[in-house]
Amino acid sequence: MEPSLESAETAIVTFLWQGGPKTTSVVAVTPSTLHDFSGSVMQRIEGTDTWYLSREVPKAARFAYRFEVDGPLKPSHEDPQFFRRLSTWLPDPRNSRFFIYQTGDTASVLELSDAPAASWSRANPGVERGTIYEATVPAGALGEEREVWVYRPASYVTTREPYPVLIMTDGRTYLTQLAVNNTLDNLIDAGRIPPLLAVGVRSPERDQDLTCNRSFGIFVAEELLPWVVARENAATHAEAVAISGYSLGGLAAACAALQDPDRIGLVLTQSGSFRRPEPGSEWPRGSGTPDLRK
Repeated sequence: MEPSLESAETAIVTFLWQGGPKTTSVVAVTPSTLHDFSGSVMQRIEGTDTWYLSREVPKAARFAYRFEVDGPLKPSHEDPQFFRRLSTWLPDPRNSRFFIYQTGDTASVLELSDAPAASWSRANPGVERGTIYEATVPAGALGEEREVWVYRPASYVTTREPYPVLIMTDGRTYLTQLAVNNTLDNLIDAGRIPPLLAVGVRSPERDQDLTCNRSFGIFVAEELLPWVVARENAATHAEAVAISGYSLGGLAAACAALQDPDRIGLVLTQSGSFRRPEPGSEWPRGSGTPDLRK
């Protein structure tokens, strides 16, 4: 990547990819590309095997990106097989900054000069740290077991009123790549949120669990939450139970809360993947087409 200044607020970022003699197309896959490929198709430099794309980007930008080589050039809403393509996308071999998704796929990270400081996700001196343990939870609704991790705040005791509960889809990524335990420690220490319990759920097959799959919602509401309550000093009323997630995980969080509002009363969806399939197509492996307006 070779940025040069465009204005005080933006920069020109150039993505580069070295292809081969048989390469026919390259796409720089950024968050906006998922819905519109027209501005992300790279051009070959005549007489070379180098492909490039220059884009104007806010200098406060920080996001993950990958490359799709010789793909169908279709955005998510035009391709029923879109999620199956994700594993074929490639990170930038010339960028040492990377992000590993829960699925094991690797993306490169673009971070410009004015990107917000990540102070909340750092282990800051003087902040008491909560504890984390891992467990395996029976998931009859899914026909298997699920790995989870449980966060207890530093002040955790069993003799006070029950703690609010936060369920996190894509739980492995939140813990290993986003250091959500540090974020919770810091927010609690600063008085921005009350002490709470957090539970991260691992989904080995995201496009199965997180596409508004009713079975996943049943697991969260009717199996995982009772499991937490049986082992922890956890609140049970919906107003004290939240669910969160990003992208497909944000969609799954919204669907689970809409399906079981008596058990889950709060939702945090980060860039939720609320795309709609084309008429006549279905979600790749989930339970069908959700209608979130109901």
